[in-house]
Amino acid sequence: MLAIDLDPAERAILADARPRFEAYVASAPAVTDLAPVDIDAATAALPAFERSFLAVRDLNDAAIAALERRQAMARSTESSIQDAAIRNQVIGAIAICFGLLLLTLLLGRAIVRRLQSLADVAHRVVAGDLAARAQVGAGDEVGRLATAFNEMADSLTAFVDQLEAEAQRDGFGTRLLDALEMADEEEAAHAVVERAMAEVADGPMELLLSDSSQASLAAVVVSSAGAPGCPVKSPFSCVAVRRGVPVVFETSEALNACPALRDRPQGACSAACVPVTFMGRALGVLHATGPEHEPLGDDQLDRLTTLATQAGARIGTVRAFQKTQLQAATDALTGLMNRRTLENRLREMSAGGRSFALAMCDLDHFKKLNDTYGHEMGDRALRLFARVVSGAVRDGDLVARHGGEEFVIVLPEANRHFAATILDRIRTQLAAAHLDGQPPFTASFGVADSGQADTIDAVTRLADTALYQAKEAGRDRVAIAGGSTSVSAGEHVIAEAVAGVTGGVRAATRFADAVDEPDPGATGTEIR
Repeated sequence: MLAIDLDPAERAILADARPRFEAYVASAPAVTDLAPVDIDAATAALPAFERSFLAVRDLNDAAIAALERRQAMARSTESSIQDAAIRNQVIGAIAICFGLLLLTLLLGRAIVRRLQSLADVAHRVVAGDLAARAQVGAGDEVGRLATAFNEMADSLTAFVDQLEAEAQRDGFGTRLLDALEMADEEEAAHAVVERAMAEVADGPMELLLSDSSQASLAAVVVSSAGAPGCPVKSPFSCVAVRRGVPVVFETSEALNACPALRDRPQGACSAACVPVTFMGRALGVLHATGPEHEPLGDDQLDRLTTLATQAGARIGTVRAFQKTQLQAATDALTGLMNRRTLENRLREMSAGGRSFALAMCDLDHFKKLNDTYGHEMGDRALRLFARVVSGAVRDGDLVARHGGEEFVIVLPEANRHFAATILDRIRTQLAAAHLDGQPPFTASFGVADSGQADTIDAVTRLADTALYQAKEAGRDRVAIAGGSTSVSAGEHVIAEAVAGVTGGVRAATRFADAVDEPDPGATGTEIR
């Protein structure tokens, strides 16, 4: 074997070649190992990889230069054999170095290009292009990295789609809540539900609600596509209401389908029924139908459930508020407005400059009625009087229970004389009215009008004074403030008995009941 003496520069090149080449070869797997974990970190490692490649290339250039110098020296030798050997060694070394360099260059540039392409795709995904995917190519480390990245992008796309669907549902719920909060009346809430139905589905849909007794269901809202025509008549006849959860039927012909879906004019269908509740109490049901085997999708069913939940909450709240308002404004026993409500209405009339007549009414001998027949009979008498008065006055007249057995009647745009004719009509109708087992009773009235005083309190005092006058004059009559009193029912009975009117025996009995009371004028004390 031919030995070659190397100078110190050549030895340095050969000594430095191995670590540089090993560093270069080791840098490529380092990049690919980082890439599946963190694509940005892998991209950041590429410059180091390129520097190691450049170091090997520089070393190769130095080796080539050294070999060229060695070749020049070989040419100067006299021995052709030594020259040939040196040439062969030089050519072989150059060929090996060049091959290694070329292989490394090609491998490095291919890895760099693929990793750079993967990094570009990753940045596109980060920027919002969820459809971007990496080219997998070969099944090496970079290919496996691209496959893992694409799987991650698919999962991210599915997750974003889910978030967008939830955002749309939340947006629908938010808009619906805002609209229902502006509905102060139940009819306004119905209108919101009708508009919201168009955003749920384009098929037939209806809202069925129960009345206050919860005994019956009726369709109160129908979508623009028409009504499914649910024949269920009461809330608890609906399977969805009984179960308390949404129910979906793919076909009305199924064995376990709701019986109310069968035999409809439009034929077989799919259906979705969602109960409408308020604080655990059933109010009704939202009912939607569609083609057979094509029920509402999950998103549509979610919206229908949102609509049912929020509509039930708003309608229940409005009903509860209206009931509370009614209870606060009315007398629980008679159903008439109470004293506070009447005073508010009177203040509104006075502020508007409207004229009115005001009558104070009082049941005669009500304490004796209670003591003789019991308080239950007294309550029945109060309810009977309230019903008679309500049926005798005009639309727009105000009737209120003032307290105990005392009532107030207000007739807008009327004077005391016109009001007296209506009060006499009330007395006549009260005498004719009766309930099974209800003892007969009478009432006295005092009336004044706003033309006689400047304030509501002053008019009320005039009417109250007139009421006392009616009492002192014998009860069962109307007394006009500043005027006269009408005849009583008892005095009418006397005239009928004298004239021999048919029914004289009954008239005489009524007269005896009417006059068989102590005269309040004898003692000067009012007895009610």
